[in-house]
Amino acid sequence: TPHKDILPHLAVIKKGGTCGVEFFYQVNEYLKNAKVLKDEVIKDQAYPYLLEVIRNLNELESLSHRLDRTITKDLEISDNASSTLREIRRNLKNEISSQSKIINSLMMKYKDYLNDERVALRNASFTLPIKSTYKHKVDGITIDESDSGLTAFIEPTEIIAFNNKIARLKEK
Repeated sequence: TPHKDILPHLAVIKKGGTCGVEFFYQVNEYLKNAKVLKDEVIKDQAYPYLLEVIRNLNELESLSHRLDRTITKDLEISDNASSTLREIRRNLKNEISSQSKIINSLMMKYKDYLNDERVALRNASFTLPIKSTYKHKVDGITIDESDSGLTAFIEPTEIIAFNNKIARLKEK
């Protein structure tokens, strides 16, 4: 497959900007091709001037190995990219798991007030679909109401704290 032009991205980096995963994936593709070229030149030895220059590509090969460990096949940053990232993602999974348990317990706690037996996602918040006549019995924030006015979508106070922790971890 043809390589994408990375020169515009290099200009962005030179000015202090950043680039995404796709850029580094493309750089790694260039580095892998450079390794193939290096191996061929060293094996053939018919290109003495090129051989002199290409022997210095070892640092680039180590960069390629690092990129292989950092970027997954799905163009995602691997958990193993750094110990800090691994720890953040572990904490994020734990918070999401804890949040899920709290949501389930809240569903049981408020089962008599629910208009539906499923959590509803409203404005990127997990909410309980509470019958409007009982909305004052649930401690939390009313995020939305149904068109009919029969259901109030309430984000319970217990969930707000988890959402805040999860948002902070995602920012990190």
